[in-house]
Amino acid sequence: MTQDLMIDIACIGGGPASAFAALEILKKGKNVEIFEEHKEIGVPTHCAGLISVSGFHKLGIKVPEECIQHRVKGSIFYSPAGYSLKVKRGRDQAYVIDTFHSHF
Repeated sequence: MTQDLMIDIACIGGGPASAFAALEILKKGKNVEIFEEHKEIGVPTHCAGLISVSGFHKLGIKVPEECIQHRVKGSIFYSPAGYSLKVKRGRDQAYVIDTFHSHF
């Protein structure tokens, strides 16, 4: 038997980035549902979420400072042949966040 869900937005996965997005969506008065493969969100413990600074800015979502574990300004890409390419920006491109250990 299926059940109709009355939701505006579905967040897939119960990790920190998805949970944070769901909280912000709720604050905007929308109906949101988190779909997680495990019985309990946060168990087992996984790594924190990586979110795009520009993406959250476009959505009008401000990330609380206490959620930010690390600021990412660039990346290093490695090829199978052993070459690497380093990309670095002058401003934050992404945040590593952990919403489960913050104080909302």
